[in-house]
Amino acid sequence: MKFSEELRKFFRELFSLHGDTASNAEIKERIINGGQFRGTNMYILILAIIIASIGLNMNSTAVIIGAMLISPLMGGIMSMAYGLATADLRHFRSALVSFVIQVVISMITSTIYFKITPLQLASNEMIARITPTIWDVLIALCGGIAGIIATTRKDRVNNVVPGVAIATALMPPLCTAGYGLATMQWRYFLGAAYLFFINMFFICLTSVIMLRILHVPLKSHDTVKKARNSKIWVTLIVLVTILPSVYLAYQTVERSIAENQYEQYMAREFKFESTQVVSSKFDPVSRVINVALIGTNISQEQIDDLQKQLAAYKLSDVELRVSQMEVKQGVTEEELQSVLAGRDADAEEMDTQLASMKDQLTQAKALLDSRTEADEALRQIQNEILALYPKVKSVSVTAMQPADGSEEQLAAVLSVTELFGEEELSQIQSWLNLVLDKEYDIRLIQTYEPGYEPPETEPETESELSSETDDENGEEGSPGAESDETSKTGDNDRGAAGAGAGGSAETKE
Repeated sequence: MKFSEELRKFFRELFSLHGDTASNAEIKERIINGGQFRGTNMYILILAIIIASIGLNMNSTAVIIGAMLISPLMGGIMSMAYGLATADLRHFRSALVSFVIQVVISMITSTIYFKITPLQLASNEMIARITPTIWDVLIALCGGIAGIIATTRKDRVNNVVPGVAIATALMPPLCTAGYGLATMQWRYFLGAAYLFFINMFFICLTSVIMLRILHVPLKSHDTVKKARNSKIWVTLIVLVTILPSVYLAYQTVERSIAENQYEQYMAREFKFESTQVVSSKFDPVSRVINVALIGTNISQEQIDDLQKQLAAYKLSDVELRVSQMEVKQGVTEEELQSVLAGRDADAEEMDTQLASMKDQLTQAKALLDSRTEADEALRQIQNEILALYPKVKSVSVTAMQPADGSEEQLAAVLSVTELFGEEELSQIQSWLNLVLDKEYDIRLIQTYEPGYEPPETEPETESELSSETDDENGEEGSPGAESDETSKTGDNDRGAAGAGAGGSAETKE
């Protein structure tokens, strides 16, 4: 008897929660101060929400954990729990209003972030928080117990509450719900909001239970009856909250078991000497297995046998669909691996080609941007060009490919009524470099304005004028030269124009 009593005493002391419990006044002060939401806590909450949203957006677990560590939401939940445990309904209402304000501010902050962020695709961290299950309920229960125990100790355990915040993950569901609002994806909003409610509610519930176990005094004896009546409502809320999570957990377990059975089925049943499995996929929703085979075709009888074998793996309601690519000599596993390796090499080569094409597109875009920018710059000073140079009627920018095959260059096309000489073109080029904000590598090209014909006797440069005069003196009096030259087009050839003039002079003689 003495040994058994000592054993009971040992275990009683080992699991006792009363030995190092803080005083009721100290517990009250800690919880109420932790649940206050004003000033510093508000800014910390907003910053924590932004950090958590960025972590979810970038799929960074470390950043999300950091946001959960600095979140002040746990204090508000424990403050509500204290109000319920002590039957202080006034304090509970005040804590509830404060907590609702925190949630609303968090939702608004995360919604604004996901509205302006360029990354709109849901990350894996977000997807993981839209299907809460019964395991999330268990995590919240254990987290709530750990959190309130740490808060009520004489020597407060400072590392427990942050750990509870990480385990129960209050911040990520709020941010994911904000993402659902920002992108109008109600599946994300409702699933994440439900997960947040599960965490909040069961942390609060377990905190209330633990505070009652620790005999935290009620505010007054008049409220005892109200406290008993509130237990009925709490029980109803617990049931309503748990039931959907139980159903979702059942679906998750069922799907996991089915996928495990599918993997065993594929590993054991699809073994053929000259036929290999290229790909297989199981859809647990439509209950269909799609298998692609290559090699010697298997018979319909074999396919029927494979369908019957599904019952042995508890997949009798699953339909097997087989597609085959026939190779008469058959395909071994080594040959299939060789083909797949070659396909990987082809994919790498294709990636290299795509990278090269991407570089070319980048260069083309840079040239196009430069052309657009230069065109806009010339357009802004076009009136000045037209005023300074009356022979110019319009200016445009185009891209030209040099004859040597080098990179394309920008060219300013001057539509003129009379061609400029080389000296004038050089002056125009210098003037453009002077007045433009940015020095563009632009080549000047002049062409005749539609409706204006090039003058037959006007040379483009002084050197061409001298050459044309020599040609004219040498060919005057030669009818044969006239007939030969006038058969050619002379719009751009100044020598042809001179020959034509000489022929006219001979006719007059």
